[in-house]
Amino acid sequence: MKTLVEMEIKRIPWSSLREIDGNATNIEFALLNLLNCTSAEEAENIYWQLENRIVVQGQLFQAAEFVVPVIIAALFENKARYIKISLLDLLYQIITGVPHEDEIKQGNINLTEKCIKSAREGIFVLYHELINGEKECAKDIIEIIDTDRSRVDYFLDENFEV
Repeated sequence: MKTLVEMEIKRIPWSSLREIDGNATNIEFALLNLLNCTSAEEAENIYWQLENRIVVQGQLFQAAEFVVPVIIAALFENKARYIKISLLDLLYQIITGVPHEDEIKQGNINLTEKCIKSAREGIFVLYHELINGEKECAKDIIEIIDTDRSRVDYFLDENFEV
């Protein structure tokens, strides 16, 4: 039986999306490999396969927008710490990126905003991670995407151990 995140990955038309080398067909396989890797070293190697294709030196490609809900879905699952860190690091790179000039030429000038909006849809998954998991990674993302400053302040209050 497929997991939630596998279903999310499979429903996306990767071959019709853009990444640095053209269509994003390989992104599907890189994501699946990351989610099933068995060591921190393997996770890091796969992370770079994603980071160097959908967000390159801070510049986003179209496929990044579709990776965000995959990351959120993956955080629901009980994954190894090194996988979660890779996912959260990738999410941070995406939400702090800017559209690549090729995306701008395609009219995809709001790509960063689309990625942030998609990440906001999983805000409570990220708060769960803040409370129960990778606190620092989640904190950095939440501070960027959550527009409810009173909620951010409440969870990051000096009495809250982050």
